[in-house]
Amino acid sequence: MINYKKLFAFMAIFSLLISQGYGETKIAYDGYIDHLHQLLSHKVIDWFDRTDSQLNTWLGGESNETLPVKSKEERLHNERTVIDTFFQSGKYLDETDETYIRIRFDTQFQTLDSNRFDVSLSAHLPLLRSRKRINLFLEDFNEENAKNVLSDPSTKESTPSIGLNYFAPEAFGIGAKYSVGLHGLNPYIQARYNRIFKVENWLIEPVQTFEYSKSYRFEEATTLYLDTQPLEYTLLRFQLYRKTESTQEGMDYALRTSYFYTKSRKTQWRIAQTFWGNTRYRFLEPSGLKSNVYSGISDYQTEISLRRNLWRKWFFCEVVPSVNFHRQYNYRPNYALRLYLDFYFGHYRW
Repeated sequence: MINYKKLFAFMAIFSLLISQGYGETKIAYDGYIDHLHQLLSHKVIDWFDRTDSQLNTWLGGESNETLPVKSKEERLHNERTVIDTFFQSGKYLDETDETYIRIRFDTQFQTLDSNRFDVSLSAHLPLLRSRKRINLFLEDFNEENAKNVLSDPSTKESTPSIGLNYFAPEAFGIGAKYSVGLHGLNPYIQARYNRIFKVENWLIEPVQTFEYSKSYRFEEATTLYLDTQPLEYTLLRFQLYRKTESTQEGMDYALRTSYFYTKSRKTQWRIAQTFWGNTRYRFLEPSGLKSNVYSGISDYQTEISLRRNLWRKWFFCEVVPSVNFHRQYNYRPNYALRLYLDFYFGHYRW
């Protein structure tokens, strides 16, 4: 269940930030906040840069080696990149090599499932001097899973991920990223491959991942993105997904259709419809007994997302009302409301 003390404290802080931003002390307060954020971002980047430079020196690199500067056109080569960056999609997080620390406040209310409040930390540290295309990462470290860092996890979702990414040079148009790290104390290795094809007004991008870990053995997943721009300031995306695991029966599959409206650089909308299923899905009956194998779609979800760059470029708020129909609850509607607050320190461009 949700910790209401944390929620009320969070809402109070959020209200204070908004009220201060528009109060009589707006200029002085804004100046202080901007200075504080600039100082923290500078410290983050400077510390990462010093660490990178020292490693480069130990590895025999030149101390005056300069970093390549990416142009805006290279970073945001089309509208889909802007959208993935703005919404902090899983695709963006898998592909980015930017330096940043993200603090996320995540609140979720549901009618049929448990409510929750969470604060998580994610960080990326590229080591472009010491070894080009290498990236240290810390993903989804929060109060609940911090204790699991030093214990064997029962599920990957219960632990933070810590490790090293290597972004390999493209070969035959195929991008590759190799990762080695830990889910808690569970070591794993992962390979991710992608390539973009242009077919008339469509950008088609297949992504394939392979992962092997001590606890979960082998798993692989395929995601196919099909993107087009029906109107100016819009993006239509079809996303097909499948996944298999050696420790799980059947194959997971999903279809997600998303429509984005991006005319404002400060506020963007998304509406999405998702279908989830498994070829050998089993769920718990109300009696607590497992049902027979079910191969149809087990979950339907419709959601609308409003994400706004609020007050400062490094502060984002996202509101996501949704409804889903899950076989676990006999397809009764489960209404949900999810709220995100994201704070960024370091390199974050959109």
